[in-house]
Amino acid sequence: MRIFQSVLAYSLLIGVALLSWNCVPEDESIRQQTDVFYTIDPLPDTVYLRGQQNLSFEIETSDGLNADQIDEVTFYKILEEPVTLGSEETVQGQETFLAKTSQIPSNLTFDISELLAETGYNSENDLPGGAFWNVRWEVTSNGKTLSPTDTTKIRFECASTMEGRYLATNDYCQTTPLELNIIKDTTTGRQNEYILPDLTANHLNECVGEGIPIPFSITEACNAIEPMSEVFFGLRWEIKSGNWDENTGTLTIRWTDTYTLNGQVVTSTFVRQ
Repeated sequence: MRIFQSVLAYSLLIGVALLSWNCVPEDESIRQQTDVFYTIDPLPDTVYLRGQQNLSFEIETSDGLNADQIDEVTFYKILEEPVTLGSEETVQGQETFLAKTSQIPSNLTFDISELLAETGYNSENDLPGGAFWNVRWEVTSNGKTLSPTDTTKIRFECASTMEGRYLATNDYCQTTPLELNIIKDTTTGRQNEYILPDLTANHLNECVGEGIPIPFSITEACNAIEPMSEVFFGLRWEIKSGNWDENTGTLTIRWTDTYTLNGQVVTSTFVRQ
């Protein structure tokens, strides 16, 4: 009898959840968790774009059977904010309820107000770039919470439109404005990464006499530019900070190097034409 009860308990796990989000296709990455008794295909990590109306996903059993054995699926959320833009260190809020469904199979939809609830933010316009929700879900069957529980990330991003032709200058020395194209970095599969063909905005060519541009792949997170550094020929170039103004079409980058500036921060300005 005990063996039969064990087998029955494990068999309930077979019908736990097959969950998928309606999100940007190139941002999906399915993580599969499997053992001898069950397979779970959990939520793909996904993106919530500012201005998006809602998110929805379907919940169903893996083989279409045993849906009546699932009492409910409950989701909880934690908003995590980067200590500094681009940093892996985050400040975590408190875990709070997000959504629940007792209808299996079902289509569950929630909007930005549910994501923002109890986070301290009243509007998505106030959310900092680089923030994300860490979402955890539980499946309850016959009054008991099944294991394992799992989590996924919902990254908060803003629709990014920096691509275009620019006129660039810097404040280090008097230079002839440089015309250049900023294009999307298609190697990453994300919507907000770009290739900046000359970070220095002609600084090297006219201020130093070296005609070698320094390209950077830059990340824009809701109008802020993520700090980063690159090494070229043993010399370090570093973006300290930056911002993007969609209204004026102006990109501002504050950077330094170990080549000519020795830590002095230069501002390069790119104005879309």
